[in-house]
Amino acid sequence: MSKSAFISRALAADSPFRDLLLSAGFEVYGQSLVKFEPIAYNSPPSTDWVFCYSARSVDFFLQGLERHGLSTADFPKYAAIGPGTADALQRWSITPHFIGTGQPEETAAAFLTIAEGRRVLFPRAEQSRQSVQRLLSNAIQVADLVVYRNTIDTSVSLSNTDYAALTSPLNAQAYVALRGDQPLPRIVAIGKTTAHALREVGVDAFRIASQSSEQALAETVLGWERDT
Repeated sequence: MSKSAFISRALAADSPFRDLLLSAGFEVYGQSLVKFEPIAYNSPPSTDWVFCYSARSVDFFLQGLERHGLSTADFPKYAAIGPGTADALQRWSITPHFIGTGQPEETAAAFLTIAEGRRVLFPRAEQSRQSVQRLLSNAIQVADLVVYRNTIDTSVSLSNTDYAALTSPLNAQAYVALRGDQPLPRIVAIGKTTAHALREVGVDAFRIASQSSEQALAETVLGWERDT
């Protein structure tokens, strides 16, 4: 019988998660467990950097800029917390000047070496943990900007799978809540903040991907399968 894996996001046609696992004989399912809603914001201040936490923060921030009649070029440098967020910037024809690993502590330390003392805008979700800006609040000038709201999509019906790859803290909370009393599969967290969210809801048995990317999530699943 083939193995199966779920990932808490809608999968693109060129998804590495799907491609790697399908080639290994897995059935693959992808669906976000979170609903997203833009939040209108006032014209943002001028800053040296824009630091984006996620693809959603990129999209909602830049859509808001268009509504204000502003250009992406009004901000000199863009930073991405990880490769997935960098890809979102590139879809807007923005080449990020900094790309982190997806892990807040490592990313904050690396970003500090080029942004210390600078004014940095953080477009974010209303429920964001603000991980990097909290770590750097004493070393940079933080401009905080809420650009969207995310909430658990309670209408989702989850299928039983052997693995679940969870791609954000809220998706992790949603997955556990939606499973209810059903046993959990083997869980892979995309990073430390997602792992922390799992522990907060009482889940201690999981693995963490080596990088914040679909490829690393798939490789973690395959590695776990080989270990059994």
